[in-house]
Amino acid sequence: MPIEVGDGSWIPVAFLCLLLLAALAAVRPAILDLYARALERSSSTSSTTSTSSASSSSSSASSSIAAGYTLKLLVQVKLRNGTLLRGERALLWLRERNRIPVLAPARGDRPPKYEPVGWGVEDGEAFFYFDVPVGEWYSIVPNDCTLCLIHVTEGCVKGATFIEAKGVWSYPPDY
Repeated sequence: MPIEVGDGSWIPVAFLCLLLLAALAAVRPAILDLYARALERSSSTSSTTSTSSASSSSSSASSSIAAGYTLKLLVQVKLRNGTLLRGERALLWLRERNRIPVLAPARGDRPPKYEPVGWGVEDGEAFFYFDVPVGEWYSIVPNDCTLCLIHVTEGCVKGATFIEAKGVWSYPPDY
């Protein structure tokens, strides 16, 4: 059955766009892996620090303050009624409901998840500490965006919002 292509036919173009998006989604991890390897080669001086932090990344969150962290994730909670929780209230809400953020690496040769190594409140902002390999890309799970990644550098600070209505993390945060 042939497909008629005319001046007003947009179906073949839409089909080709869908195929292109599917192909890009399929090769995204490989592209990010190549990019990460190129960064590792170009910055040979920082490669010793990025491998030493991977050993302690699977420890559970038990302390309130973590020394030697590589990522400080500022968090807030957006409730169903639109109320925004920050600081101590956001931290308590997340811990009571077991909605602790977890980082999932984009590279396939890393552990499947990194849990926080600490948490706290500073200057009215709630945060979680993570000890993860630097110079790589991570997603905060659960989320509803497959292409949303954050790049972690040594001692960096990022932000995220937990949206209660969807049950997912959104970043960058909606301030």
